[in-house]
Amino acid sequence: MAKLLKIAKTKDVPPGQAAAFTIEGQKIALFNVEGTYYAIGDTCTHRGGPLSEGDVQGTRVTCPWPVQINSHEGI
Repeated sequence: MAKLLKIAKTKDVPPGQAAAFTIEGQKIALFNVEGTYYAIGDTCTHRGGPLSEGDVQGTRVTCPWPVQINSHEGI
């Protein structure tokens, strides 16, 4: 069963910002999108980049580590 863990206070992540936390050995990215908080794993699946440092547009985050289109990554 999932459990609820307190990882930050609302003042720790202002609107439009993200922050990274390590809780019980897990890297977590916490996002404040217009007062709604979202928590996801902080590691991007394509190259391991920190999603908490990525570009956030609405409820979509883009990994901060670019992929070179001729590198064949993701194929």
